[in-house]
Amino acid sequence: MSYNSMSSGQRRLTDVVIMVSLNNLFSRIYNLKEGVLGLGIYDEILSFLDENYIQLAKHVVDQSISRKLLIVTHDYGLMNLYDSRINVKMTKKGSSYRKSWK
Repeated sequence: MSYNSMSSGQRRLTDVVIMVSLNNLFSRIYNLKEGVLGLGIYDEILSFLDENYIQLAKHVVDQSISRKLLIVTHDYGLMNLYDSRINVKMTKKGSSYRKSWK
């Protein structure tokens, strides 16, 4: 199957696999203990995945060598899989946030 013939969710999941793989590959090549930046950032790429892909996406991201992960998502199913979160609420008057750490 070609990349272009995949659904948008399959393409996003493929992109995440590539991002994690490249981070881990460069980390091993250059003997970096915590990833290329020490932080894995996944901005909106994991939003609105099919329910079938949520657990798989979490599993892939959890394979990252980076100890710290920043995942920006609108997907409550994915958010609920992590213990530490910052929820940001945007309104016409500005934004507010609530953090929770377990």
